Amino acid sequence: MSTKHKFDKSFLDEFCKKNNITYEVEDDKISRDTKIKGKCISDTCPNEFEKTFRMMVERSNGYCKKCTLILSQKIKDTCKERYGTVC
Repeated sequence: MSTKHKFDKSFLDEFCKKNNITYEVEDDKISRDTKIKGKCISDTCPNEFEKTFRMMVERSNGYCKKCTLILSQKIKDTCKERYGTVC
């Protein structure tokens, strides 16, 4: 079961500070569906991401689409190697 969050400005600031995410928000009112733009947190990636606040928190953190796919593939490869099947 996932942790409940109040998707507001203070949680956004706290989450981004904890994960070293540089971001921009166009709306003053923050909700779970607010679009967040920012620089990918991968050290070697110059790309930017745009995703909802909820997706950033629950799934892909501050990674761009390309880096998210790479990380997803690494997870699948590790499961295949350790357990003989994709998790």
